[in-house]
Amino acid sequence: MAVADPPPWLLPSIYPSTRCKANTPPTWLVVFICPLEDIERTSMMTKLSSVDEEWPNSPRNEMRRLVEIPWLMDYKPPTSVIFHMLKEDPLIFIDDQSRADHSAIIAWKTSKESVPEAARVPIGRANMLLGIAVEGGLSSEYTRILPEPEEEKAVQPYNNVLPSHLLGLSLQPFTPTLISLVHLSKTVQENIESMIDCPTIIHNWPENQEPCSRAQHYRMFQALKICREGNYQAFAFFIDDDAEGYHIVTAKGSSVPNFSDPEASKLELYTLPFDKVAQSWNAAWNPESHIPTRLPSGPYMYNPAMYEIQVSGGEPIVNPDDIAGSLDTDVVFILEQMTPTELRKIQSEMFTITEQNWMWVDVSDRLASPDIQGLLTYFESGAFTKYSPPNNFLAVDRKTLSDAIEPIDDRDDCEAIIVASYEEGDVWFHDDMYNTFGHISTGYGYERRDPEEADSDYISLSIENVSWSEMCGGSPIVYWSAYRAWAEEHSDGDNAFKRFSGNLFARSFGLDGMKVYQEGKAGFATE
Repeated sequence: MAVADPPPWLLPSIYPSTRCKANTPPTWLVVFICPLEDIERTSMMTKLSSVDEEWPNSPRNEMRRLVEIPWLMDYKPPTSVIFHMLKEDPLIFIDDQSRADHSAIIAWKTSKESVPEAARVPIGRANMLLGIAVEGGLSSEYTRILPEPEEEKAVQPYNNVLPSHLLGLSLQPFTPTLISLVHLSKTVQENIESMIDCPTIIHNWPENQEPCSRAQHYRMFQALKICREGNYQAFAFFIDDDAEGYHIVTAKGSSVPNFSDPEASKLELYTLPFDKVAQSWNAAWNPESHIPTRLPSGPYMYNPAMYEIQVSGGEPIVNPDDIAGSLDTDVVFILEQMTPTELRKIQSEMFTITEQNWMWVDVSDRLASPDIQGLLTYFESGAFTKYSPPNNFLAVDRKTLSDAIEPIDDRDDCEAIIVASYEEGDVWFHDDMYNTFGHISTGYGYERRDPEEADSDYISLSIENVSWSEMCGGSPIVYWSAYRAWAEEHSDGDNAFKRFSGNLFARSFGLDGMKVYQEGKAGFATE
C-alpha cells in the first residue's frame, strides 16, 4: 500500500543558509527521509564527504562540508516529499534506497522562479554534482525525479441553512432588515427600534430557544448575505446581546466561495452604532453610492461605500464546514459540547480582560477524546493536509465552564483555560558552530492557567518575547503520532529532551572528518 505524503507542516523546517554566521563555510544540508540509527547516519554522512575514487573524468569542484537533518518519524514517506522541503537552498536527500544501492538524491532550483529539479546520483558524487546542478550543468545521464502535479482542491459551495423561523426569507433593499441572534422581549425590541436611525424590520429569535450558535450564524449569513455583482464583499446585519448589552452586528464575508483563501472563507463580526444602520444598509446594497476621496478610482472589488463607516470589534467566525481552511490567527478550541448559553457564560466570565479578537472553534463533535490528545488526532486527519494547525492556541472544556459558573470570590487560582504551544516539542538541528539549520515540532506542550495568565501567556507567545519553557517549562507534551515513538524514547521524566551524548544534532562532516559542537569549543573535531 502506498504511503501518503505527510502534511508539509509535519516535515522538518529547513532554514536558509543566509541565517548562518558570516564565517560559516559553504555547506550542503543532508536531509534523511528514512529512519536510521546514529551509526548508520554517520556512515552515510562519511560517504557523502568522500570522493568517488572510480569516477571517470571527475570534476574539480570543491567539496562542501555537510550538516544533517535526521528523519525522526516512525515511517518512510514517498520520495515526492523532497519537493515539499526544497525551498531556497539546494539539498541532498538520503532515502531507504540509498542504503541498498549507495545513492543519494540531489534537489535544486537554478533560480528562485525556476521549477524544482531532482536526480538520483551515486552517493560519492552527490556533494560535487549538486554544485554542478545548481549551475544548470548536470548531465542527462543521471535520472531525473519529477514532482507530482498537485491536486487542486475543488471549490465547494457554502452550506446555506436558515433556521425554521426564517425559512423562505430573502432580504430586499427597501427597508433595513435585522436578524436577532437572541430572543428579544417586546420592551427590548421597542427600545432597539427607537435607537435606530430609520424604520427597520426585525426578525426576532424564537422564545425559549438557545441563542444562535456560531455555526448557525455562519450558515445563516451565507443564506441571507447581500451580494452585488462584481464585488467580492458581502454583508448582513444582526442583533446580539453580550456583557455590554444589546448591539447591532455587521457581518462581513465573501460574496463567492473561495476555499483556497482563509480570509475569504471566514466571517467577521463588527459592532455597528445604532445611528449608522441606514447608511450601512444603503452601502451594502449600493457599493459605489459613496466613494471617499482618499480611495483610488475604480473599478472596486471591495465595497467603497462601507470604507468610512465606523465600526468596532472584528470577531472572526470559522466556516464550520471547512474549519482547517478558515482558521484565524487567534483561536480558542471548544473541546467538549456546550450550548450557546454555556459558551456565552465562559466568554463573559473568563475572557473579560482580553483584547484579542478570538475565533471560537467548536471541534467537540470531531474529537475522539475531549482533550489535547484528541485535538492533535483531529489535526492529523485529512482536513489539515494542506493547512497548518495554529502554532499557539487556547482551549476550553467542561472544567472551564464549571469554573465560570462558580461565584467570582470562589475562583482563587482557578486553572480554567488551556494554553498550548508547539514550542515545547521542538527539536533543533545545528552544526559544529551552532548555526541553526532547521527544526522539527514533535507536538504541543500545554498547561492549564487562570484567565489572566492564559491571556498574558498567549500574547507573549504571539509576539515571541518570552519562550514557552520560561513560562511553562516542564509542562506535559502531546506528540504527533509520527514522532511519538522517537520522542518518548528520547525524553526524560520531565518531558524535556535529553542532552544527547555527542550532540547528535549539532555537528558537521567534511574531508577532515566529523566536527561536533561543544560549548566553548566550536568546531571540535572528533574524527
